[in-house]
Formats: sequence, C-alpha cells, structure tokens
Amino acid sequence: MTQQPTVKVKYPVDILWIIKEDNNLRNETKRGKKITTSYGITYYLKLYPNGHGAETEGQTEFFLFLELGSHKNVVANIFYSIEAANWFDEWEFNYEKSVGKGTRCCKIDEFYDPIKRFFVNGNCIFKVKGSLTVNEDIKISPKDDVISCKKQKLSEMLWEDSDNKDFTIFAKGKQIKVHKHIIAVYSPVFAGMFKSGMKEAKNGKVEIPNYSFEVVEIIIKLCYDLDIPGNLIFDHRIELFKFVDQYLMDSIKEIIENYLIKKLSVINVCLLSNCSIAHAAENLKSHCSNLITKCLKDGTAVNDLDILDKDFKLKIFDNAFSFLA
Repeated sequence: MTQQPTVKVKYPVDILWIIKEDNNLRNETKRGKKITTSYGITYYLKLYPNGHGAETEGQTEFFLFLELGSHKNVVANIFYSIEAANWFDEWEFNYEKSVGKGTRCCKIDEFYDPIKRFFVNGNCIFKVKGSLTVNEDIKISPKDDVISCKKQKLSEMLWEDSDNKDFTIFAKGKQIKVHKHIIAVYSPVFAGMFKSGMKEAKNGKVEIPNYSFEVVEIIIKLCYDLDIPGNLIFDHRIELFKFVDQYLMDSIKEIIENYLIKKLSVINVCLLSNCSIAHAAENLKSHCSNLITKCLKDGTAVNDLDILDKDFKLKIFDNAFSFLA
C-alpha cells in the first residue's frame, strides 16, 4: 500500500496572557484560555507559582500543554517573555503525545517580589511567540487532481494525427509536432510568426531554448484541450506563467490560474501569492488576498507569512484590521 505523502507545515503561536496578582491565591495553579486551532491541535498555558510537584516546590514554572488530536511528533519552537522583569526563555520540544512542557522561571518569592517586576500594576504580562511544526497529509485524488478540459474526441484525434502536423517545436533536445492553425489560435506570437514568412515558418520548426521540455509539452497539450496531471501544473507554475506571458497565451494562462485557485490552501497561499504578483496573474492574486484576509479575521494560521511580498502583506493587513472610527 502506498504511503500517504506528507509535508511539514509550520503554524505560528502568538499568545498574550495577562495574569492577575492575587495574594490570597499565591500558590494556586492558574490556567490560561484553551486555544483550538484549525489544524486540529489545542493548546493552553499553566502557571505553577510553587512548582508542579515535590521536586520543583518553591520554583515558579510555566507550562505549555498541547492536545495533539490526530497529530504525532509536533515540534514546538517557543519563546517566552515577561518584558517588565527582563525575563526571557527559548526552547524546542518534540511533543510525541498530549502533554505539557515546563520551564522554570524563578523562585516563588522572587516572582511576587515587587522589585523584580514580574507584576506591574497588579498584572503579569506573559508573552509566548513561536511555532508548531506538524506533518500534514497531502490529499491527492487521481480524478480531482487534473485540469479537466471539456472532453472531445476531436482533441485526442488531432493530437494523435502525426501525419498532418505541419510544424515542429524543439525544447532541450526533444521535439513536439503540432498543427500550425491550432497553436496560432492560442498565441498571436506564433500566428505572427507563421504569417510573416520568417525562417522558422519556412523551415517548419522553431527552437525554444529557455524552457524545459516538460513545460513546452504542458502548454501544447493544453492547446489541444488534453488533461494534465495537476501536480505538474503546480510544480512548473513559474515557468508556465513565463511562457504564456511571453507568447501572449491569455486563455491558457486562465486555465493555469483556475487550476491553482482550486488548490489554494493555508499551506500554499503565500507561495502562490508571490507567484501571482510576479506574473500579473490578477485572478489568482485576488483569490489569494481573499483567503489570507479571511484567515487573519478568523484567527486561522497561514503558512510562510514571512515570505509574503511586503507590499502585498501590508495592503492585506490594512484591509483586514481597518475599523471605522
């Protein structure tokens, strides 16, 4: 049985916990709010002012508890801070099961000592930043993961009609035979080449040096309304966009955009946003913007926000968090 493919996805953690000072409950364990994520993990903080057991009695400890759900081996990279007290701690831990990971802060007397400034104006401001890295399954359905153009027997017949193909395209030492009139319909650049009497038209062939054979083949097959495995579109998306822009193949570009839009997720939306910006894929860009904005408003983590185009990110953040006065 084929093993389900997975990808490592890093989700951000950002918690601000305000702990009220209560002299009557100095030794009592305190628990922060449970946070349930869209990716199936629940986490929360616990404060043990006087330790969580006999071995740590007298020590103030902070714990981060994870309820893993269906996940296994979740790697936490966490940074704690209480800025007023100039206290910081950074750690990494592999959660193999639902459990808490603790950090010693200081002695209990120090924790409540006003001079140490763990509490200011009756509040301890405890900040947590970092990430949780999980293994996500890549769900691929053979039927769904194709660009399915309208099925016509004529398209397959034309593709297999080698005898009447009248032009050859070379790429990386390989060749593809095509019908001029089909390629010309999709590309005014090729149409102009065929009409102008250029040497390529006279010789019945052209060399395309700047693209892989796989990319050229995908483009030509889309011109023939043939189905393409979706993973090829995703893997070659940058070259494909460059090709359709160079040869002014707007209808093919639309097909590529529509496939990528269907595959948008929190895992790849930042990657595809940058791609859409670089290649003026406006429809894809709009869908990326809408998804990121929705996630920000819903509190859903988005992978790779750090690589997102800065101007694009700023515009999205302004739109997501703008309020009427």
